[in-house]
Amino acid sequence: MLIIKGFIIGIGKIIPGISGSVLAISMGIYDRIIKSFSEFFKDVKNNFKFLFQILLGIILAILFGSKAIYYLINNFYTFTLFVISGFILGTLPSLIRKTEYNKKNIIITIISFSFVFFLNYFLKFSLKTNFIMIILLGFIESFSSIVPGISGTAILINLGAYNFVLENISNLNINFLIFYTIGILIGLIIFSKLINYLIRKHNQKFSSIINGLIIASLILILKNCFNTSLNEIIMGIILFILSSFVSYLYN
Repeated sequence: MLIIKGFIIGIGKIIPGISGSVLAISMGIYDRIIKSFSEFFKDVKNNFKFLFQILLGIILAILFGSKAIYYLINNFYTFTLFVISGFILGTLPSLIRKTEYNKKNIIITIISFSFVFFLNYFLKFSLKTNFIMIILLGFIESFSSIVPGISGTAILINLGAYNFVLENISNLNINFLIFYTIGILIGLIIFSKLINYLIRKHNQKFSSIINGLIIASLILILKNCFNTSLNEIIMGIILFILSSFVSYLYN
């Protein structure tokens, strides 16, 4: 059963705009995942057994689904970006409703919003086969995996690394997968402790950070959707509206 739940979370990771963490929350296992990572050595046997089944399901979903997403991003780039944007937009209302906005939380949202633009314009990756870069990408992937509402697809696209990661996963590049997994595991251990603390002590501030990250990611993806023909833009807008509606109903 846990492998199936992990598979569902993994599907959420490869479907643009859908957060695997949100799926974990809906299935009632998010808190346990965070606790198992952040307090792993308090009960190694049970935590390992639980996490192994979840991670196995996620890995199977990503391996089977990455080829389809890689095909779409290479053959229907503009349409895929519109669909990604729609899915992201659909998640926003439910996230904003959960946030109690005051002056401090608005400032936090603005800071996290600005941080995404900083990453986009100043920290573009050089996509060479460099194990340090691959570990760093895995580290970033772990961030999107552990933070509810964050789309790893959006982050990787904005960093110019989405196509690179998909290609290597779909082609089962062993060297890439080893270092990428190392980065993910390091990140999961670190971020699970941080998120566990933030959820318990600063829940509303944490929600404000998430909202800023998602809004900025949506804007950055949308700005790449209009460098094409008018017919493609019109069709893309229709797909954007439909995917927004589907995502809104789901969330």
